[in-house]
Amino acid sequence: MAAALDQVVDTSRDLAAIGVDLGFSSHSHFTAAFRTCFGVTPSTLRRSANQRQADELRTILTARNISLT
Repeated sequence: MAAALDQVVDTSRDLAAIGVDLGFSSHSHFTAAFRTCFGVTPSTLRRSANQRQADELRTILTARNISLT
């Protein structure tokens, strides 16, 4: 999900292409997984996120990964 976050926030690539490239079976599968992880859809985050918000999400994702190991 870290790669998904980076690509959604830091690029203008098509969201469906990002999802497929990251191994999701469809755009809806990618969107559902992204929403579960981050609380918003990729398109909503892309429209509204600023760098500070993106950095906060990266910190949360990193903390989740550390707590799972």
